[in-house]
Amino acid sequence: ALLTATATIGAAVVKLTREYTAYADQVRDMTRLTGMGAEASSRMIQVADDLKISYGEMSIALKYMVRQGLDPSISSLAQLSDEYLTLQPGLEQSAFLMEKFGRSGMSMAEMMEQSSAVLLEMNGNIDDNLILTQENVDAAREYEKAMDALQDSWQGVKIAAGTVLIPALASVLDFINNESIPAWKESFKIM
Repeated sequence: ALLTATATIGAAVVKLTREYTAYADQVRDMTRLTGMGAEASSRMIQVADDLKISYGEMSIALKYMVRQGLDPSISSLAQLSDEYLTLQPGLEQSAFLMEKFGRSGMSMAEMMEQSSAVLLEMNGNIDDNLILTQENVDAAREYEKAMDALQDSWQGVKIAAGTVLIPALASVLDFINNESIPAWKESFKIM
């Protein structure tokens, strides 16, 4: 029972650290893309998530905005939302989405269907537990570096062991192929 509990807890910790570092990676990438801090980037990711917009689609849309010289911030998205809501549904709104967000335009429709007031309220109401600071993002990166160093060290141990074991195993296999198997074949001919 203790072994099962320990394994369960271990698996939960591994899952937690993977999810945390993956989220921290998204926040770090979003800060690079938008120039916003970690907290604002966390909020943007969470607003998109609440509107069922994947991080990938949001990232593509924001990159497109940057290429067009648009500020990829929640306030800019709020202003674009108000502009979108003045357009005729259908062709005008679809054209707007594609013009402002490129191939991710249709994914951004849900966000644009909100008003600026709603988007800014959503942004302000994100649970504090979902907001990473720069310190949190940096700590996650240090953890990733430490895990990579551990994996590199373990890989080095395996390669060093292989360097010693492979020639010995090759000799054993050569003996089996060249001596044992022919001897077995010969003994079966006698029978």
